[in-house]
Amino acid sequence: RVMTPPLVVLLSLLATHASARTDASGKQKININEIGPSQSLIDDDSGYSEVNLVSFMANLKQSTSKPSAECKTDSLPDFGKAREEESYCCPHVNSNFAMEQEARRLNIGKPKSGKGAIVILAQNKKHEVYYRDCIGMLKKNLDLLYKNYNNKQKDDIIILHEGDFGPEDQEKIIDGRREVSFMTLDGENWAQHPASGIGDNDCCWAGVEGIGYRKMMRWYAIRIWPAMKAKGYKYVARFDDDSYLLSEIPYNLFGFMEHFGINYGYRNVARETGLIWPRPDQYNSFIRDYSRLKLNGSFGWLLDTCEQKTSILDFTRENCGEQYGFYNNFFIANIDRFLEDDVQSFLSVLDNSGNIFVNRWNDLIIQSTTVQLLLKKQNTFHFTGWSYAHNSGFNSSLHYGILQVGKFNKNPVQHYYQVMDRDMDWSVEAHQHMLYMNNGILTLSSPAPGKCCAAKPGEYWPHTEDSGILTPNPMIC
Repeated sequence: RVMTPPLVVLLSLLATHASARTDASGKQKININEIGPSQSLIDDDSGYSEVNLVSFMANLKQSTSKPSAECKTDSLPDFGKAREEESYCCPHVNSNFAMEQEARRLNIGKPKSGKGAIVILAQNKKHEVYYRDCIGMLKKNLDLLYKNYNNKQKDDIIILHEGDFGPEDQEKIIDGRREVSFMTLDGENWAQHPASGIGDNDCCWAGVEGIGYRKMMRWYAIRIWPAMKAKGYKYVARFDDDSYLLSEIPYNLFGFMEHFGINYGYRNVARETGLIWPRPDQYNSFIRDYSRLKLNGSFGWLLDTCEQKTSILDFTRENCGEQYGFYNNFFIANIDRFLEDDVQSFLSVLDNSGNIFVNRWNDLIIQSTTVQLLLKKQNTFHFTGWSYAHNSGFNSSLHYGILQVGKFNKNPVQHYYQVMDRDMDWSVEAHQHMLYMNNGILTLSSPAPGKCCAAKPGEYWPHTEDSGILTPNPMIC
């Protein structure tokens, strides 16, 4: 089957749907429902000031990632009226949009085997580094989550906090939404582990993040599973307070997991180790040793994106590049699977090592390794149907993160313009250099996704001046 490159189709579509009008002042206005490259500027009253559409489209970059030899288009099982074929190119090795289309067709509702909850870790204060309005972000997060999902699905939403939301604060956030509740993280759920013998943040720990950040990493890597099970849940999904759902999810997320037998799902990929320790091979070495000592050398699908895939000894940065990770500011998981003995044994050894605190081994790489080492690939899913954004940094622009248009949107450029103006309040022109077509999906990303599929270590930048420690440049796609 010969397939026209997505960018060519997009340009052709846009070129045939262009219209302009003038307002009472005589200024040219653009109908973003029919945006085309023949219009040069969008009037500043529209929210897209000084955007040159010809330049916008000309600068749209295809991802420079080269797919591996395994990248191909396979026939899929019969999912009714869904697409018959789907690309399995990196970075979308676990995507199967046909399943999302089928979930929409079936209007999949809540799971029957157990309930799910969405958790959001929030702060009732200004961000210590970026001075962001954390309450404003949380309200925006919830407004979009309800607009595009929970007005229909009515899933439980639990706001996690350190005790800084009082009763009045909670009532203002809940704002009549009965599905929203609050949970204080304390005790073992918000503890340094081990409690002693690993120094402290002032003396011996790698990185600049404080102890609260490291407790957060441990919560999402280790403690979330037993804690949410104790509250009676079978499934859990995470949204950060700076994560934004930008288009409708036309099915219940937890019902999707049950219907298709999925144990772990994610929205984006991140090639990021958080490497800031002096020994670049330290984390990989830890995983190799665990596999040889506890798993008889088995490695699951941990080596799928590596050059050599012969044994667990091939799990090196030189052979695999940075960790092929899941950008887990959104994830969804079957709690029961993460409470099984194989996962709990692995997490216990890692937790007891103290490296979450000492070496900043973050929840992203821990979850990603756990899934690829121990869970089956066919029970792991990469969602691509709905639009999503996450931004670490200042609110006024994309600082570190991604905005990606979902495949359910038939006019991706129109949708992109709308959410940039309406939901994110970001300048299209200022972000033009960050825009990519990543394996056929319109993606705004910083850092760039250009080498998300490279099986080689990336470039480096000094962690601190004269520290002698180098940090790899991460990629999000």
